Amino acid sequence: MKKFLPAFLLILFPFTVLAKDRVAILDFQTYNCPQSVARVVGQMTNSRIFETKVFTLVEREEMEAILREMSLQQTGCTDSSCAVQMGKLLSANKILTGTVLKMDTFNIAVKVINVENGKVEGSYRSEAMNAADFEPAVLSIVEKVRYDFRNELYLSIAASAGYRKALGDYSGIADNGYGGSIHAGLHNFLFKGGVLSMGTGFFTFEGADGAIDSILAIPVTAGFGYSLNISRNIHIIPIFGTGIHANLMNHDPDNADQYGNYEYTREVFIDPVIFLQCDVEMTITPFVQLFLSPSYTIMFEKGKTGQIPGLDGGIRLTF
Repeated sequence: MKKFLPAFLLILFPFTVLAKDRVAILDFQTYNCPQSVARVVGQMTNSRIFETKVFTLVEREEMEAILREMSLQQTGCTDSSCAVQMGKLLSANKILTGTVLKMDTFNIAVKVINVENGKVEGSYRSEAMNAADFEPAVLSIVEKVRYDFRNELYLSIAASAGYRKALGDYSGIADNGYGGSIHAGLHNFLFKGGVLSMGTGFFTFEGADGAIDSILAIPVTAGFGYSLNISRNIHIIPIFGTGIHANLMNHDPDNADQYGNYEYTREVFIDPVIFLQCDVEMTITPFVQLFLSPSYTIMFEKGKTGQIPGLDGGIRLTF
């Protein structure tokens, strides 16, 4: 699998790369501290933003040349409307502004502003006790900016534990089920917010009667969804998909003998399924999320239909 994954991503690459926003980072402003502090924090932010490859940055020399030609300067550009006008002159899609306020500590604030409509698309804050803390404070902000604005294809791995309930025809052989799943997700697949999810797992169901000891269900599924941003930290991802359930049933086809004893044998049957799930995700850090995922699966078995509602909870890591 590891051998084929790079080739698989290479095939997908031309269809999943989205145009990067052109971003100009204005000089940071200071309040109650020297302008030299703003220059240091601004340069750190510029370098770290560049390293993320999330944006195409307007180079400092280009900015200065354009502003010099227009007989303008960044000094005094402290509000959003001024930043938007500056962004238009620089042919930027977004403007990043920052301030450093010195109180008991250094408070660093960064905004990402959409040049077209003037909307603040991201607002971030961090705190530094002293100059030695500038770097980790800037990194904290840049990680959040990267998480919010990245357009490139990226990977997530999710692990969860869950509950399943057999309904319909499936309830004739199974009852409650418990187990776990692992899913790999490709985010920004085909377009920004698109999610391709592939997963497997195991769920052990109790038998519906004494003749059925247990059923081990092993799902293998693939689905496609879209990430809806409710807030910066809350996302909802509805996913529709299909796959198979491999069911390993421990049962006695002849029922109990005259003494009430069972002789269990294992039978394997594989059924196609379709499913709908909805991940409700809370961001803990830019690369760690917790989620709850209600789901509803329909399984088809030789003219019969089983329904399996479920609820999972787990953790997702993004890379």
